[in-house]
Amino acid sequence: MFMVPLFLVFGGVAMLYMGGKYLRLSWQSRDWPKVRGTIINRGTIRRREGAGTPKHQYFIYYKYCVAGQTYTSNRISFRPVNNPTHEERARFEDVVEVDVYYNPDHPQTAVIERSPEFTNYVAFTAGVGFIAAGISYFYYSF
Repeated sequence: MFMVPLFLVFGGVAMLYMGGKYLRLSWQSRDWPKVRGTIINRGTIRRREGAGTPKHQYFIYYKYCVAGQTYTSNRISFRPVNNPTHEERARFEDVVEVDVYYNPDHPQTAVIERSPEFTNYVAFTAGVGFIAAGISYFYYSF
């Protein structure tokens, strides 16, 4: 009897945390300094998970320099899964240089797109909903 509300509440807390974390980082990155970066590698990895059909995962790596130190990253924006979308793949296909926004306190943390992802809003909102549903389920069951 306690398992359903506990699952809903803990699942909601996890979703709320992940969505909130990436929303916060997206908002903070709007104030981060910008440097020019160079795309050093891009391509597609073919993965097979179990007996299912193979999945293709696009990747992009770029390097950038802050205070004489060179860093490498593959993060396009802040979201739970860092796989580039088809639109991002097309947008960066022929690009050599990109604007890189880096955290001045931790320059190894950087993105090339600062806008919050829709999926982060969905995760945050769903987290609130799951928590509310778990509390309601518990309250009305007893």
